[in-house]
Amino acid sequence: MKTFFSSLDRRGLSNAAVIAAVTLLLSGQALAAFSNGTGIAIIPGSGFGWGMALQPDGKVLAAGPCGSTHCVARLNANGTLDTTFDATGPTPGRVAISGLFSETGRGTVKLLVRTDGKIVFGGTCRATASINDPSRFCIARLNSNGTLDTTFIGPNATSGAGRFVVPITASSNDLLMGMTIEANNNQKLVLVGECGQTYHCVARLNDDGTFDQGFSGPGAAIAGPGNPVGPGRDVFLHLLGSGQGSARAVTTQPNGKIIIIGKCIDFFQRDYLCMTKLNQDGGLDTDFNGDDTAPGINPGRIAIAIDNTDEVGLDVAMQPDGRFVVLCRHGYFDTCVYRFEEGGKLDKNFSSGRPFPSKPGRTVFSTVQRPVAIALTPSGSSVNNRVLALGRYNKNLVVGFHIGALLNESGGQSDGIIDTGLIGPNGNGEGEVSYDAWYGGGLDSFVNPTGIVAQSDGSFFVVSTCNSQMCVYKFRTDGALDTSPCRADVDGDTRISAASDGVGLIRAMLALPGAQVIPAGTGYDIDSDGVLSASRDGLLFARRMLGFKGSALVRGISFASGAVRTDPADIELYLKNRCNVQ
Repeated sequence: MKTFFSSLDRRGLSNAAVIAAVTLLLSGQALAAFSNGTGIAIIPGSGFGWGMALQPDGKVLAAGPCGSTHCVARLNANGTLDTTFDATGPTPGRVAISGLFSETGRGTVKLLVRTDGKIVFGGTCRATASINDPSRFCIARLNSNGTLDTTFIGPNATSGAGRFVVPITASSNDLLMGMTIEANNNQKLVLVGECGQTYHCVARLNDDGTFDQGFSGPGAAIAGPGNPVGPGRDVFLHLLGSGQGSARAVTTQPNGKIIIIGKCIDFFQRDYLCMTKLNQDGGLDTDFNGDDTAPGINPGRIAIAIDNTDEVGLDVAMQPDGRFVVLCRHGYFDTCVYRFEEGGKLDKNFSSGRPFPSKPGRTVFSTVQRPVAIALTPSGSSVNNRVLALGRYNKNLVVGFHIGALLNESGGQSDGIIDTGLIGPNGNGEGEVSYDAWYGGGLDSFVNPTGIVAQSDGSFFVVSTCNSQMCVYKFRTDGALDTSPCRADVDGDTRISAASDGVGLIRAMLALPGAQVIPAGTGYDIDSDGVLSASRDGLLFARRMLGFKGSALVRGISFASGAVRTDPADIELYLKNRCNVQ
C-alpha cells in the first residue's frame, strides 16, 4: 500500500477525459450541483456581469454591457443557458437590447422581475452612438419569454418598442444607480441616481413607461440645478454644504413609502451616509427624522457621520416589518451595515458586539472590502433573514470578492452578530469568506463582482465577469461554491477506508479502466488549483484517511503555482468540513 501511494507522487495526470465528462454518478445518484458541478456558470458571448435577479421558478437572470449595448441572459436553475429565452433570436438564452448605447464603467445595472413575470432592465446609456450625447437613464422591459414588451412606450408617449431613455435633467449627465417596483401601487417603477453631476434625483414611471403625473418629487424648496419642468421626476439637494451628493439605492416600505439611500457631501468634502424618505406622491415624509433631529427640522432627510470618517450609503434591503438594512462603505475599504427603524431611528437591537467603529445599530467588517451590494435571505429558510454583504478587491491582477454574513432574526437576540455558519471553502471562514474570482484582468472596476441575491433555501448567487464574459457563481448556505459532492465514502458502500475510497478516488483521477468518472469541479480538487490530480488531490485524500497530519500530509507533493490550499492546516480543515474526512 505504501509503495502504491508513494509511486503516485511521481505520476502526473492528463485529465482531458474527466474534464470532458458532464455527469458524475456516485452511488447511482446523478449530479445535481450548479453548472455541471463547477458552481460557476459562464454565459457565452463577450460582456460584463453587472446585475442579476432571481425568478420565482429558480431561473437566474444576469445583465450588463455587451459591446455597444446591454445584454440580458437567463440561466436554468442548474446553471445551463435557458434557450427558451428569446428562442427565435440570434442567440437563444441571451438578448441584446439594441438602441440603448452602453456607457461602460458608468452607473450600474439593475434587474427586477414583476409579479406578472415581465423583466425590467435599468442602466445608464446614451440615446445615440455619439460620445457627445449626455448619459441618460435607460430602461427596457422584456416579456417572460425574452422578447421586448412593446406596450412599454416610454416618457414621450410614443412607441419605445420596449426600451427607451429617460431624461431627468435638460442636458447634464444622469447616472442610474437604483431601481424598485412599487408592488402596492400598480407596479410603478421608481428610479434613482446621480443627476446634474453631483445631485440626488428620482423619477417614477407608470406601467406604460410614461412619467407619473401624480409624482412631484421632494419639491421646489430643495430643488437642484438643472431640475426639469414637469411632474414625474425631480433633482434635489440634501442636507450638507452645497447639498451635493447622489442617490445609490431605493426600496419601498410595506406602506408604500419610498426610502432612498446615498451619500451627501459637506463643506469639507467629507462624505456622509444620507437617507431620504418620500410619501407616495413624492413629497418628503415629515415623520422621518432619525435619532438626533427634532421633528420638523430637515423633514424626510437624514445625514449620518461617525468618528469623522467618510461613509457612503450603497445599497438597501427592506424587511417585511418595515425596518430596513443599509450597506455602506466606512472609510475607503471597510464595509458597514446599519439597521434602521421605520421612522429612521437607528435600531440598537442590531448589535454585533464588535468594538468601535461597530456600535449598537451598526456592524463594521474590516475585511469585507469595497462593498458593492447587500442581500437578505428570505424568511423561512435555515438562515432566516441573514444579511449578506458583498465586497470586492483587485490585488496583483487578481479579481476577488469577499462575503460577510450577519444573523438577523428581525427582533431576536442575535440580530447583527457575525454568522459563523458562513464557513467558506475551507470551513474556517467564521462569517467572512474570500474568493479569488478571476486572474489577469482585475485593474478596471467594471470587471469586478457587482451583485448578490439569495434564494429561499439560503443559497445565494454572485454575478461577475470572467474573462470578458458574464458569469454567475452559486454558493451553498455555508459559503462554499455549489459544486458536486465531495465525500469520504467515494464508492458509496457506507464504509470509509483509504484502501477502498482513497484508492478508488485515485483510480478515478487516473481514468483507469472500470473506475468512476469524476469531472473537474466536484470538490475533490483539494488544493484548489483547478485540476484533478492523482499525485496531489488523490494522495492528500488518501494520506489524510491514513491519519497523516501536518508536514507529513504534504511531504513530497509539488503543488501547482495556482494552488490555493497548500498549508496542511487548511487542507485538514477542508477535508473535514467539505468532504467529511476526519
